[in-house]
Amino acid sequence: MTRLWGLAKAVEFEPVPRLCRYILAVYEDDLDNFRWAPPAGYRMNPQRVVRRKTYEDTHGNAPPYLICLDHAHADGVLAVLLDNRLGKRQFDGGYVHSGLLNVMS
Repeated sequence: MTRLWGLAKAVEFEPVPRLCRYILAVYEDDLDNFRWAPPAGYRMNPQRVVRRKTYEDTHGNAPPYLICLDHAHADGVLAVLLDNRLGKRQFDGGYVHSGLLNVMS
């Protein structure tokens, strides 16, 4: 059976940029001194990060992630890098996260 999705409303996309900023923050080595932040920053409070793990922390047995509380939006956020090969895949004149490209394919 083919499922046809209706058009989404703009309000349904409101959390997407905010959640993408959390995912991008997982790449950072130090959440108090950003290296890779977008122009407007991540717009997150590093003090609200409950737990953060890197490949080094898990000895490569789990992907990098962070768990934080977003009180302004009443959200608990789990941001995980499922395929951390940033810059390895070219797409549309630039580079894309390999996991995202696999989803789009």
